[in-house]
This record gives sequence, C-alpha cells and structure tokens, in this order.
Amino acid sequence: MDQQEKLGDTDRTVLQIWAAFVAVLLAFSWKLWLPGFSDFPRVPIFDVHDGAWLSLLQYFGTTVLVVGLVGLASGVIKFRWAAVCVSAAFSILFCCNQHCLQPWAWQAFIIATLLASMPIDEARRWAARLLISIYLFSAIGKFDYQFVHTTGQEFLDVILGWTASVVRVDSLSDALRAKLVLLFPVGELLIAVGLIFQPTRKLAAWLAIVLHVLLMLVLSPVGLSHRWPVVIWNGMSILLVYWLFLSNAQSTDATGRRQANERVGTVQRLGVVFSMVVLFGPLLRPVQYWDHWLAWGLYSPSNSRVELLVSDVARDRIDVLLQPYFVESQKMPGSSRFAMDRWSLDELGVPIYPQARFQKSAVLRWLRANDMQGLAKLIEYGPSHPMTGRRSSSAVALPEN
Repeated sequence: MDQQEKLGDTDRTVLQIWAAFVAVLLAFSWKLWLPGFSDFPRVPIFDVHDGAWLSLLQYFGTTVLVVGLVGLASGVIKFRWAAVCVSAAFSILFCCNQHCLQPWAWQAFIIATLLASMPIDEARRWAARLLISIYLFSAIGKFDYQFVHTTGQEFLDVILGWTASVVRVDSLSDALRAKLVLLFPVGELLIAVGLIFQPTRKLAAWLAIVLHVLLMLVLSPVGLSHRWPVVIWNGMSILLVYWLFLSNAQSTDATGRRQANERVGTVQRLGVVFSMVVLFGPLLRPVQYWDHWLAWGLYSPSNSRVELLVSDVARDRIDVLLQPYFVESQKMPGSSRFAMDRWSLDELGVPIYPQARFQKSAVLRWLRANDMQGLAKLIEYGPSHPMTGRRSSSAVALPEN
C-alpha cells in the first residue's frame, strides 16, 4: 500500500511541520546524538562495551533519523518508509544511550512507529489515545508533594508575578499556594477526560492549546528561562492537538480506507500491541518497572536519583571546565557535590535522564574515566513518597582504584 498517495492535505502538511519540529529539537541537542563531541558519559541500555563500534552505530542511527525526517518533511521518500526510518533510528539511538530517551524523543518515536505500522487513519486514532494518556499520566504525576512544593511553586510564582498589580504574592498563605498549584494537574486531568468524550472534545482541545501556550510563556525567557527545547516541544504539542482533535483530517481515498480497515496484517497487529504497551506501561511506574519520563512524569521531580560527593582533596584532579559544577556539600564537610544535572544541560542541551539507574551508571563511568573511585561517595535516592516527599537512601559501594 502506497501511503504517500493516501495522505490528505491536512495530514501531509501537519506531518511535514511535525518532522521539522523534531529536526529542530535534534539540532538544539546535537551533542547528545553525535558522539565524540562531549565528555558526558554515554550509558547504553544493554551492558555492553562502550567502544568505537557503539559510536559508529549511533552515527548510523542519527543519519537514518535525519534521512527519515527529511523524507517526511519533503516527500522525497515514500511516507511509510520515512516513518520506518524515524522509528528504527530512534530505537537504535535509545539502545546506544539511555540519555536519548528525552520525553519529546520518546513521543516522536511512538508516533513514527504508529505511522510506520498502520494506515494513516488508524495511526491518527492511536496517536490521539497517546496524547490523552500523556495528559492523564502527567496530571497524576503532579498530585505529588515534590511538585506541589518545588516546581509547582516556581510555576505559580511566574504566573502571580504577571498579576502583581492585582494579587499580592506575599499575602498568600502556604496552604493557599499549595491549593493553587494543584490547579495545574486538575486542569490537565480535566483536559484528558474531556478529550475522551465526543461532546467535550473540541472544548478540551482548545483548553489543551491554552495550557501549552501558558507553559511556553512560563518556561520562556519571560518566565523561568528554561532551555528552548522544552518550549519548542510545547509548540509541537499544539500542532498535535490541532491535528488529532480539531482538524477532521482523513485520508483522501475512501476505497483505500475501507480496504485498509478490512485488511489487518501482522505489522498492524504488532503496532496495536506496541500501542497498548506504551499506553498502559506508565501504570507500572509506582512499582518502578517503568521509567519516570516514559510514564510522562513531566515537571515533577519525584524521580529516583543519585548524589555524588567528591573529596575536596581530589578537586585538583578534575578538569577545570567541570569545576563550576562542584558545590560545597552541607552533608559531608570536606566534600563537594557534583551537579551532574547542570552539566548535562550545559554540555548536551538536555536535562539529565531522571532515573537512578542511568545516573548511577553515568557517575561510575565518569569516576572510572577519571580514576577517582576511591575518592568519592555515591548516594542513591529512591522515588519520593507522593504524600510526604520523603525518600529512601543508601550508599553505593564504589570499586577501589
């Protein structure tokens, strides 16, 4: 089936813009996708030797990804094959480095896989279900002590700052501020529920667009001045909301649509199984069988993590370019905390992958590369309790030099 001929004008235009969005996000984080330009440790999904072969594989994956995106944006490659390239490339890149599992990349991988495995109308329906699940699980993840008392407060301060002439920020009690922060996840939850039902779908879609515009302002230079990729991803989300819930897009060939619906092959069945896994997989996050970002734990810092403390004696052995990322520790006098999350943002242009498994492996690789295993202490923290914010912690045994 030649999917390129089946695309309607709306589908073709939206997917061209979507491919451009993904390409821009790649460009902002290019050091993550092209090995050899950064010293930030690479952590493959599988426990394999990190050598030149892995770099070559990652370069191959990035090349295929760019080819697929160019094919989608320009139409020079048949639509289905371009989507196959994007899906396969992301699979390779995720295996090469878990850090590549950025939320926007995971979403793009899912959408490309749907487009590659299903007729366009069916892929659109599953993509709509995916978007609903993102709002749902993102909302659930924000009914959390950490969000209410950290990131949520930052969001609230920005918004209240815009209304300073009307509302005195210092006059709000802590209890009222916490309740106001909870309006964020309540809004997301209402959007998710509204998108499910036909009578409320268009209203919920417009509310979702308002939400993303608000997030873009809050995260932009007029607000918290976060990195541009998170602002761009919210812009891409507006495009997807329009396409999936407001555009009434459909393929142009009614006969082809009917035949595609009647003929369900093995590839489409696998696509449906894949869709079910990514839709319901986030339910496993509370028992730590699904990662924080893959469960759409967005803007909520309740994830597991690690903390690396390095003896001040060893500070002189550390690259001068990394010295600004070491902050004096209050927990252990004579030691400094390595702010690896800040290094990731500055070096790669992306947040560090919010999972203790990845961060521990990255730290161990960095310590090994710098021959500092015996001069540091590594502490692993579990996910925070949603009601109290408390975390379990344990020291990680480090190999001697």
